[in-house]
Amino acid sequence: MDIVTAIEAWNTLLESVTYTHADYGEQTIKTAYYLQPEGTDQILRADLPAAVTDFAMPEIGLGVSLQQLVFDIHTQIIIHDNQWNVALKIATGFVIPIVNAWRTNLSLSQTVSRSMLRGGLPTIGETQWAGLRCPALELYLQIWLLETATIS
Repeated sequence: MDIVTAIEAWNTLLESVTYTHADYGEQTIKTAYYLQPEGTDQILRADLPAAVTDFAMPEIGLGVSLQQLVFDIHTQIIIHDNQWNVALKIATGFVIPIVNAWRTNLSLSQTVSRSMLRGGLPTIGETQWAGLRCPALELYLQIWLLETATIS
């Protein structure tokens, strides 16, 4: 188990999520990036909705024979629509489909020992993407990687 594989598994899960609304049609997270990619000024609006992830490592726990690595994977689901209110509704609409996809794959394809999902504060906000001010759904996935360890 390692953080890169876990982030890749999370991004794969996100790319499988679809949200459908009667007025706005089907929305799919088209691309999930690990960190904001270089050349984002060249990324077209057609690339959105997109997910951008980064991470923090708030804790390492050591026991007699166990090492516990805890990571917070931070994700922004970035939405663009010419109507700000529509983009906010689409961002909000992704919450339940993402939760449902995560509930069916809590171990992220066996890459983590445990996971816990929560929204940012606020969960719906705004970000900058390729020079655009965009609504974004902000999520934190806390994961645990457990490994055997020898303490000397």
